[in-house]
Amino acid sequence: MPHRSFFMPAALITSFLILLILSLQYPLSTTFPIGGDAAFYARRAQVALQFFDDPTASIQALKNSWYPLSLAIFSATNILPLDWPSRFTWSMVIAHVSVGICLALLLRRIGGWPSAALVMIIWAVTTTSINSNFEDGTLAQLISFSFLALFLERFTAGAKWSALLALIATPLTHPITGLALLVSLLVTTPALFSAWSSLTAPHKKQLLLICPINFLLLLLVLFTGKSVFSTSKYIIGVAKDPFINVLVSSYAPFVTLAPLGLLLLLRSAAPTTAKYIIAILFSLSVMLAGNDLLEIAVWTQRLLPLFIFFVSILASLSLSHIIQTVYKSNFSRVLFSLVIVAYFCTAAWISNSRVYRYYENPANYARLHPDELAAMYWLRDHLTKNSYITTSDKNRHTEWLPVITSLQWLAVSPDDESLINPTNDQIDSLTYRKQKYVAYFTQRENIPTPVLESPGRYPLVFSNQSVAVYHVPPYTYE
Repeated sequence: MPHRSFFMPAALITSFLILLILSLQYPLSTTFPIGGDAAFYARRAQVALQFFDDPTASIQALKNSWYPLSLAIFSATNILPLDWPSRFTWSMVIAHVSVGICLALLLRRIGGWPSAALVMIIWAVTTTSINSNFEDGTLAQLISFSFLALFLERFTAGAKWSALLALIATPLTHPITGLALLVSLLVTTPALFSAWSSLTAPHKKQLLLICPINFLLLLLVLFTGKSVFSTSKYIIGVAKDPFINVLVSSYAPFVTLAPLGLLLLLRSAAPTTAKYIIAILFSLSVMLAGNDLLEIAVWTQRLLPLFIFFVSILASLSLSHIIQTVYKSNFSRVLFSLVIVAYFCTAAWISNSRVYRYYENPANYARLHPDELAAMYWLRDHLTKNSYITTSDKNRHTEWLPVITSLQWLAVSPDDESLINPTNDQIDSLTYRKQKYVAYFTQRENIPTPVLESPGRYPLVFSNQSVAVYHVPPYTYE
């Protein structure tokens, strides 16, 4: 017994440290966020924080967001003494670690402490290549996974109000995670009520409160998000065979363990509520994540992480059962665990390093180029606050302009002649009378010939290897 009482705390601490180290590899290996959505999050957070200066814009930013609670949580990082790019990177780290901790709490309840320790390690190795959250910058989905895990833990415990709060928070942090949970709970409801006699009193009270509210929440999510769910340009996946890629990756052994984990869960002494809801959610995540195999390709980038989330849960149950069944002594269990952990964590570290090196290499142009960042800092330090900058929408890197410079920014089509030849209405507008500049990000676009041939009309105010900024008339000098 003394050996056992020492082993579990040591295993939990080790698992947490592994989770922390593999997550910290991101900020320690990069100098700028690698996720394509990072600038969008930062811009929306800046608008949301303008409540006292522009309350209408702040409220609209939260109201029109797909994930208002995630936006509010990220906006709260404004208290950190960091710039917005660094805040985003560290928010991703904190969110990933939080998911691991919440999963451990869930697994402690349905599978015991060994499963809790294992799930943190299994989740830790998904930071890159397996999960796309870090590489896509989808902070909201990571945040939603914490609330999803908390709901499952509270639902399993028979807690009414805390489970209800987590249920409400999940769709508010990310609509796809929330929709999957709400639909699964709706599908599970008839089965749970059919097993009414076998439920404990707390679980009965919980169901009477949560199931009707879940139905109302589902209607609300479908009604408020109908424009999103029916617009193909927002839902068609861009990844090529993401489901197959996971099945042939280093994560594949955990995928193969998931069915056994589901069987063990269904045969365990875990509450009926946990068995039913996790089984439905896992089955749904498999069908949704693999929908590209049916040539549907809907939300593949966002549905695959949900599948990985539930594989981590079930694989930890399987691996814990295998270790405790096959190996009878603590020494053999520890030795086997160390070998498995060393293999997968080393593979994850190497994979992460490869990904981060790729993004950090300026030649790959996979994230904001150092020259582009230098140009933005120059604009921030030298342009007046009433200036606004126009760019083409050909390059997503321009999305960082308003975040870093705090200046007004407008992205238009490269074919839009108003960049350099405004209409009379535009000339008479108050916006155009501000200090106006056009920035060309030359890594992906050429500077128009009229601009190059008219230095008197379009004076060059800044240039380096990647950016050229021109002042556009009418000139308004202070």
